[in-house]
Amino acid sequence: KAKSGIRNQYAWCVTTSWCQTTESSLMKNTACAAAARVPAWRMEEALMAMDGNPELLVRVARLLLKQLDADLPLIRQYVQARETQLLKDRSHRLKGSLSAVAATPAFAACAALNDLATAVQTQCYPDGLDRLEFEVARLRPYLNQLVSQPEA
Repeated sequence: KAKSGIRNQYAWCVTTSWCQTTESSLMKNTACAAAARVPAWRMEEALMAMDGNPELLVRVARLLLKQLDADLPLIRQYVQARETQLLKDRSHRLKGSLSAVAATPAFAACAALNDLATAVQTQCYPDGLDRLEFEVARLRPYLNQLVSQPEA
């Protein structure tokens, strides 16, 4: 049964009894398959978030790529060490940046990890991190393509 604080349909580790079970693994596989059908990023939504300014979107995408390179290793470290407050703070920061470029699936994964940290569901942190890394891996090619385009 899903915990009410989780804000996405693909959260796969939301109760203590679900973590580290075969059911959790099955849910992960189902969630990944469902998530793969949802586009990792939509350019139109991202442009709307930037008031239609493509140059601004490129600048923000560059900043997000740098932030991902800085934040994901720290988030991994906080998950492994079960550093709840640091994980909550860092995932909250990243969640805002993902929202700024309308990276909805990665935002949802980051929000779910942040919710797990808020609820101190330490045993579920690895599953939340897996989902976040899955979604960021899907997002990166779009961001890389966007920032590699020649400037106008």
